[in-house]
Amino acid sequence: MNTDEWSYEFFNLDNLKIRVKDFDLHGKCVSFYLHAGNCYAIKDPSKRCSLFLQGLNDLWNHIEEDKSNPRHCPYINQLMLEQSERMFPIYFYKYKCGHYGTGQGQHRICISGTLGKAIPKILLGFERHINCGACNEPDHYTLKSF
Repeated sequence: MNTDEWSYEFFNLDNLKIRVKDFDLHGKCVSFYLHAGNCYAIKDPSKRCSLFLQGLNDLWNHIEEDKSNPRHCPYINQLMLEQSERMFPIYFYKYKCGHYGTGQGQHRICISGTLGKAIPKILLGFERHINCGACNEPDHYTLKSF
């Protein structure tokens, strides 16, 4: 049985965190707090996700703090490919509603899911008493299925 199939009824998962390597997002629904200040596609809805833009050069000269820059996600994707061992694990949670979410690392999660790649390393926790952000605050959070 994999960790996604664990039933909340049979385990006390309140303080359990599981270290998972190469976590697959296929078939999962994730709550994101993406907005015009941290997502290029939301900043300009007429444009598509920057992961699919052609001709983005000088990714290494990109300023990491500007997350709505079209180079941000391709830059993070390049880091995940070349230097994944230097990245902190993502704290990723499965909520009562069945959706997943995170506070930090949402760009890495979105990139991995969008490109159909596994997330290199996460710490999976369970929030069995609350729903995800998209269920609690649908005006601020969005759900994305992979």
